[in-house]
Amino acid sequence: VAARTAEANPGPRVGSAVDWIPDSIGWESHVAAYRAYWGQIDFFGKSVRRLILTDAATVPDLQVESEWGMDALIVRDTSGLGGVTLYVNEQPFAVRSPDGNGVVTFERSLVEQDDNHAVVEMKASNVGPIGDIYTVRLRFSIEAGHRESAVEVLVEGPENNDMLELGIGLTRLTHQEYLLDPQAGIMAVWGTQLAAIGRVGMGAVFPPERFVREGDVPGENHAVIKIERG
Repeated sequence: VAARTAEANPGPRVGSAVDWIPDSIGWESHVAAYRAYWGQIDFFGKSVRRLILTDAATVPDLQVESEWGMDALIVRDTSGLGGVTLYVNEQPFAVRSPDGNGVVTFERSLVEQDDNHAVVEMKASNVGPIGDIYTVRLRFSIEAGHRESAVEVLVEGPENNDMLELGIGLTRLTHQEYLLDPQAGIMAVWGTQLAAIGRVGMGAVFPPERFVREGDVPGENHAVIKIERG
């Protein structure tokens, strides 16, 4: 049925938007929509199977349900859904500046897009200790018909012997059930924040052979993995 429907309705099945909401970049399929701002990652709950980023730009309060759905996560000052922390010699440096307040600065761009595939990038500069600064690029991609978004992280910086690790965060929900399975490479949470939003689920899948430890970051469920040089 899905294939016949797609044949009968040709056209883009993924979408993206750069700066369509101030300081945000968005990407979506018909079944899921995401946005990133200041290093934090958010998602929309959809009640329709269509592209909605254009509609979201005109909504005065995204946490009030619209015809198409709503913003389904209160990120606060955390990573949100899969934002990252760079560890330099085990010292954490959050790759985010909530509300634009912080030393880390961001650039957003569309990398590529066709009717069935979209890739956007958020580039974070000025990450790390003074005199030992790194750039962290996060590339988010989505495929037509898919809910999940792939995230590729590239860390660029000085040639040195720093030990680099990457923390992956999921916002800690007010009432939550939490799972971290290092052997399977899965971190997941189900729970609630606001009654208006209801119950939500979030998950991150990572290479299990790279798992190092569970991190301790306020307001987050947090896993730390190795960064592969090159």
